[in-house]
Amino acid sequence: MPEAFALGDMIPGDAVPPGSNILISGGRATAPRRVALSALDAGFQASEPAIAISADRSARQLEREYAESFEADLDSDLFRVVNCSGNSGECAYEREWVSSPSDLTGIGMGVVKAGRDIDPDRQTRVAVLSLSTILQYGTLDRTFNFTHVLTGRIAAEDRLGVFTMDPSTHEDRAVNSLTTLFDRVVELRDNEGAREARVVGGPRGATPWASI
Repeated sequence: MPEAFALGDMIPGDAVPPGSNILISGGRATAPRRVALSALDAGFQASEPAIAISADRSARQLEREYAESFEADLDSDLFRVVNCSGNSGECAYEREWVSSPSDLTGIGMGVVKAGRDIDPDRQTRVAVLSLSTILQYGTLDRTFNFTHVLTGRIAAEDRLGVFTMDPSTHEDRAVNSLTTLFDRVVELRDNEGAREARVVGGPRGATPWASI
């Protein structure tokens, strides 16, 4: 039986079971990407590999962001990037290149290719940074279908999915529709300059707001 996935210090609540998909929802000021990277970092500490779909950062930019946030270097054996941002460059972490966030078929194939040499019995994390960018390049129906397939694959393979979204940039219909695909939602807010988070969903319902 696979072990539960630890989420690190920036996400309230307990570890989550294999096959879980988590949405980190917050505006730019709350830095949802950094919270998502903290969930990947929790895995790196346990030598768990991660595949990141990066829709608005190159692999090198993502590497710098991680290094600045956590004062640590990424391990190219653990971290693989499917880059669909339109910005490329030589980088050990960029395993697959997709021309645009609108190419959802290419992104899906990129995730499969990036994970081909990962032992299927190994605890693995998959991040989408960010779902908002993908939605901006396509329709809600296409984005919903893509997310439904990807979260389903993550669940079937006992992986952990970590997605980010800025709800302030989308209509309520889009936010509500996409949110239904996730087991838990990590809501972020700015409270007088302090970032706070709570987790909605899971066995305990909603957690209290906590500073992170």
